[in-house]
Amino acid sequence: MGFKSLFSKGIGGGLNVKRWVGYGQIKSDTKVLGKLFQTVFSRRKEKLSTETFEEAVVRHGLTEEDIKKKMQSSRHLVIAFLSFALLLFLYSLYQWGSGAFLNGMICFLLALLSSAYAFREHFNLYQMKQRRLGCTYSEWFKSLLSKGQGK
Repeated sequence: MGFKSLFSKGIGGGLNVKRWVGYGQIKSDTKVLGKLFQTVFSRRKEKLSTETFEEAVVRHGLTEEDIKKKMQSSRHLVIAFLSFALLLFLYSLYQWGSGAFLNGMICFLLALLSSAYAFREHFNLYQMKQRRLGCTYSEWFKSLLSKGQGK
C-alpha cells in the first residue's frame, strides 16, 4: 500500500469540503426560496370572483336563519379573540417587567395573532351585515369610525 492509495482512501477520502458545507442542500434551498420569492412578489393579474352575496347564499344553500346564526357566532368569536388578545398583551407586559423578554415577545406575538383572527371575523361580519361580498378595508374602517361618532 503506497502513500497515494493511503492518502486517497484513508486520510484524503474524508476531505470532501462540498459535503461538509452542505453545498447540495444550500443549492436546493436557494432554488426553493427563489421560486417562493417569485410566487409571492409576482405581479400576476388574477381574475377576482364577481360572485354576489345572494349567489353565494344560493350556492351554499343557506337560509336567513343560517346567516343570522353565523353573524351571532362571528360576534362571539370577535369578543373572544379580542379578550384573549388583551389578556395576552397584559401578560406580555408582566413578562417584560419581570425580565423574561423572550416569553413576553412570544405572548405579544400571540396577542397579535389573536387580534388578526378577531379582525378577520369582524370583517366577515361586516360583509354579512352589508349583504355584499368584496367590501374593502377602507369601507370597513370608515364604518367603524362612523359608529364611534353615533352616526
